Amino acid sequence: MGMIRLKEEVIKNWLKNKTTPPRTIEELAELMKIEPSLLYMIFSDDRQVTPNVLRRLCEVTGYDVGDLCFYDRNKEEKDS
Repeated sequence: MGMIRLKEEVIKNWLKNKTTPPRTIEELAELMKIEPSLLYMIFSDDRQVTPNVLRRLCEVTGYDVGDLCFYDRNKEEKDS
């Protein structure tokens, strides 16, 4: 079936190149008003990114959806 996955390298490069907060996954999650563990689970494919989280990530980073995620036809969402 496949799943939507975040382009982790895009987000990590964005954080790395910033001179002001957010500069860590934890600071990014705080700004997005979500738990850091949720971002880590999304990056490790334990959770699929939801439209709400993706919207918040776009708002914070200024990136478009297509810049931040892709549809992986070969990856199945893990059972909860």
